[in-house]
Amino acid sequence: MNTSILVNSESENVTSFQSAIINGGFDTGSFTGWSTSGMSFVDKSELENIPSKGIYSALLLTGAAEDGELNVFSDSVIESFLSLPNGTLDALIGKDTIEGSAIQQTFAAKAGDRLSFDWNFFTNESISEDFNDFAFVTINGVAFKLSDTFSSLFSSSSNDFDTETGLNTFSYTVAEPGNLTLGFGVLDVGDTMIGSGLLIDNLKLESSISDSAITIM
Repeated sequence: MNTSILVNSESENVTSFQSAIINGGFDTGSFTGWSTSGMSFVDKSELENIPSKGIYSALLLTGAAEDGELNVFSDSVIESFLSLPNGTLDALIGKDTIEGSAIQQTFAAKAGDRLSFDWNFFTNESISEDFNDFAFVTINGVAFKLSDTFSSLFSSSSNDFDTETGLNTFSYTVAEPGNLTLGFGVLDVGDTMIGSGLLIDNLKLESSISDSAITIM
């Protein structure tokens, strides 16, 4: 599934941030260039079928009490980390969000630039409005849902989860030049017992002036 969005970026103090995504493929084997909160890992990629993008990807987890995995942060901490207004994540899913993990990075972008990334949402939850774990992306303090337990994309997972959406691509075009803060997160809804995860990889910022990507790997 491909998703595209047109967004604005902040126009002030552009030169205070790098002009490209740092470590967009996580191929340093670490979160170099990224800020993290909660259970965030760089692992060997599940997206090995994508040419010339390396072998690593980022994996964010909600944690699961059943597995003793509780090194995550509350929804309010995640909102603060991502500079989201209080209550944003509850409003995004329409239920009580509990805890999760997130990462983010700020960089400069030009009007017309196209940013894209690959994502895969995993979960052990069944379809449930009350326990509707979800994954999301934030762009300059605005949150967009990537997937939840009601996704029509789910199939059996070969990883440590019951189901996954499979690999999808999200992209958007920057409307105005300036700083762009990009964040990713995954959250438990309603309880902390059953875990979910979000895989992110292959982030690219493609210039509106040329066809070459300006991602630093």
